[in-house]
Amino acid sequence: MKLTFAAICVATLVLSACASSTPVMGPNGKQAFAIECGSAISTCYEEAANTCPNGYNIIDKDSSSSFYASGKDKYASSSESKTLLIQCK
Repeated sequence: MKLTFAAICVATLVLSACASSTPVMGPNGKQAFAIECGSAISTCYEEAANTCPNGYNIIDKDSSSSFYASGKDKYASSSESKTLLIQCK
């Protein structure tokens, strides 16, 4: 049981350091990118800079969190996710 809890903690830390960029249609009809990252907003900004090396405009920011508890396995986990919607300059 301790191993399961430790594995969840490590996975949460690893996932919070990753960011991904997905091309989407922006509100003005031009290409934009939805950047999802863990709890560290700096990871989103790093991915935005990599996606748009000539600069970008932030169209929208969002943050969400979730919590999971299991009485059977006696562990709990929470996660926070941030999303940036950007357009390259």
